Amino acid sequence: MAIQLVDGCKQIEMAVHDVTTAVEFMRRTLGAERIEQKLVKRITGYVLHIDHVDCGQGMFQFCSVITADQPHKRYIDTYGPMVTDLNFGVVDQKEADRVIAEEGGRTLTSFPLANMGWDALIDPDNVRPIEEMGDGIFSETHHLLGFDLEYAQNPYKDISQQDVFYPAYRQPRPPSNQRVERLLRMRAIVHDLDKTLATVQRIIDPMSRTDPYDHRSDALGRSARIRLLDFEIEYCEPAGPGSPWHTYLENFEQGISTAVFAAKNLDSVIAGMDRADLVRATGQFVDAREPGTVAFRLNSKPILGFDIELVEVK
Repeated sequence: MAIQLVDGCKQIEMAVHDVTTAVEFMRRTLGAERIEQKLVKRITGYVLHIDHVDCGQGMFQFCSVITADQPHKRYIDTYGPMVTDLNFGVVDQKEADRVIAEEGGRTLTSFPLANMGWDALIDPDNVRPIEEMGDGIFSETHHLLGFDLEYAQNPYKDISQQDVFYPAYRQPRPPSNQRVERLLRMRAIVHDLDKTLATVQRIIDPMSRTDPYDHRSDALGRSARIRLLDFEIEYCEPAGPGSPWHTYLENFEQGISTAVFAAKNLDSVIAGMDRADLVRATGQFVDAREPGTVAFRLNSKPILGFDIELVEVK
């Protein structure tokens, strides 16, 4: 058996030094909007300071550490701001626990979902029975998947009958004035492309993912993409010294380095950005890996935990 995912990626989660600074940077540069505020009010201020933003129809959760027992502390202390995990709903939490343990992962934190008081957030008729909820799990899988996997069985019966969770690309979404279009993909830098892709395919059920596609090789290195439900990850293995992907691995463990967004008009998006933010993140046009496209990069990892790449699409 393998892990069956449901409903899309609920959270792209980052450990950052300052949540408010990260959120405001996303708002000023990309027009990101705060989202899921009922849930934020329920979970922030206890073990983590948390806020959620919607950008390109992806849901970004920024966290700063309050108590030292959270797995986020290792990342922020060792590497500084970075993407810690992707959060998905799963069909069977216990089966996911078993699969990850067999592959060499482990549970870092767990919390009973039944203690979250869902009746106050979701229509009680749409809340699953307590005995079906299980635990929320934050698992150590960075060495396996290029990110830690956080997962739980969904507390609701029908995603369309609630307004607490907005997984990536769920429609309709709350109104926003975002300057970018869709979040195209997250880029993960890994030591061994073939090994990582094989591991993803073993761990994630075939009905919840694609096979690898769009294999490429150039001066940067080798890459291929895979979708977990409709959430695309571009896995990249550096060519060697001199490649920025190689530099990433020299400074950080393997993991998600970049969020790639589509933009209809790059000049317009850039013109709307705060000048101080452009200088702070050394905004610059870069070579796009896709022929016929133009790309712009913000070196925003020290602020957000990931860099931003904007790709102009016609």
